[in-house]
Amino acid sequence: MRDEPRRSNKLAIKLIRAIEAAEQDLEKEDRKAKAKVAKDALESIHVSYDEGARHITGQLQKPGRAKEYFEEFLLRKYRTKAQANTALGLYEKSGFTGMEVVHLGKEFAALWPTRNKKGKQGNVKDPDKDARKKPKLAPLPPQLRERLGRSDNESE
Repeated sequence: MRDEPRRSNKLAIKLIRAIEAAEQDLEKEDRKAKAKVAKDALESIHVSYDEGARHITGQLQKPGRAKEYFEEFLLRKYRTKAQANTALGLYEKSGFTGMEVVHLGKEFAALWPTRNKKGKQGNVKDPDKDARKKPKLAPLPPQLRERLGRSDNESE
């Protein structure tokens, strides 16, 4: 008699885990299906050379610079200038698919050099000459201030 509630609890836990696993499998399948639909949609999109180069390089406001950067990117990507020119000619002639824009954009980001970040701002080369770190003088005591003939405004 005592074993029956334990068995039923264990069975309930097993059922709950099985349901959770089934839900996770459905979620994975749903995500895969959505990804496939998105991939198919990207494959069906046709993008002109000018628009694709702008999106790949991230130069949306400056199409001239985008073409220049894309041509330089192709020269870095391919081993020879002839291969790069062949690929450039194909892209100029037929444009890009949406997936090509995505993949080439990732490759561009990986191959393109980034600007050097600025170093620490506000640091002085010689710390001994850094006036910001020098101790500030304490205000003069009132008696000394009176002797010197200074007012409160002059000492600060």
